[in-house]
Amino acid sequence: MEFLLEENALLRDTLKRIVQNIHNAGGADGFDDYAKGWDDAITEALVIIEQESGVTINEILQPKCN
Repeated sequence: MEFLLEENALLRDTLKRIVQNIHNAGGADGFDDYAKGWDDAITEALVIIEQESGVTINEILQPKCN
């Protein structure tokens, strides 16, 4: 999949937007069980995307300077 993403900038940009939107949906940092479960689910979704595509949340939050 990584090779495909390197060759297809549009697909990589789409995945970056998906990762950003999932990240934005999290961040409740609440103390109750629901909020903790929500944050754990968001984190797991981001881990799955990273494992399958190589696109990481760090890449989104700290873009490379040209």
